[in-house]
Amino acid sequence: MSENNFKAKANALFAFIVIVGLIFSAAMFRLALKYIPTFGNFLTSARHGLDALCGCGAHLSFSTHPYIWSGLLAVGIIISGFFVAAGARGLGYFFRNRKYLKSRLARAVKPAGKLSRAARALTLEDKVRLAPSAAVEAFCCGFWRPKIYVSGGLAARLNLTELVSVLSHEKQHLLSRDPLKIFIANLARKIFFFVPGLKSLVKRFSLYSELSADARATAGFKNKIYLASALLKIIKTKENFAWQTPFEALPLSGFANLTGERISQLADGKIARHRLAPIKSFFLFFGAAGTLIVLTFVPMLLRADWLDRTAKETCSAFSHTHETHAASKSCAQSSRYVATNP
Repeated sequence: MSENNFKAKANALFAFIVIVGLIFSAAMFRLALKYIPTFGNFLTSARHGLDALCGCGAHLSFSTHPYIWSGLLAVGIIISGFFVAAGARGLGYFFRNRKYLKSRLARAVKPAGKLSRAARALTLEDKVRLAPSAAVEAFCCGFWRPKIYVSGGLAARLNLTELVSVLSHEKQHLLSRDPLKIFIANLARKIFFFVPGLKSLVKRFSLYSELSADARATAGFKNKIYLASALLKIIKTKENFAWQTPFEALPLSGFANLTGERISQLADGKIARHRLAPIKSFFLFFGAAGTLIVLTFVPMLLRADWLDRTAKETCSAFSHTHETHAASKSCAQSSRYVATNP
């Protein structure tokens, strides 16, 4: 399969992930906008129903009702907790990655030696940086002005032709702005964790991005020896940084990503298919979706007769209690009057 085919598949998957994220973002935003005023209108309507029936609304607190207040409070806690959890996952992912990348790339310098020659061969002089680290890694990083970072450990282990293959691979990520796409895809996966299959789609997108870059580095998988040699050297290196930090979770395109699938493609032109999300994810998704639908539309579909019936029942109970209390008070006053006026 050619570079263009893998690139087209990666772009299609990314577009689908973005669409899914936008749909669920719009649904959550609409839920927030609709639920808050609906909650207030529900309380106001019920209160007015009590006033119209017996004038007892001013004396009755919803906290005394065994179902209305506890149900509304539970619904509010569920929705608030969902929004807080989704936002916390997204912000946590963003700030953790920002802190990590700043600490890792603060000391990067311009390349020298054979790395500089490899960069010049691909007209990447201003886009390649050397990270002073013994780790064996190379990746493309940056949202608006992406650059290619190669560690000193990797530059020392690879020969010139292998470095050219690695930089050619990363150049494809740079031109396609894959670090930004990977960040958006992983952010959607973190926030909308309840959507079944989304994690598999993000992983598949990452795989097609890597295979597209491999196709560029090997001229359509025709000259595979140097790229395969570089991958094998990285795998065999014990201090490989890629084993300690999952590149798939970071907003960058690491050369050591998904090595198993890529070696399979380089060896026999086949890649393994990812299995679908487990069944429990589908149950979780439909349960969450059903809850969102119920919480969105049920408060808006409450009819006036239901409010009136609830108000009548509540007011009748209040009136009965009030009449009993009034009768007892009147009897006590009469007893005191008789006692003081024999």
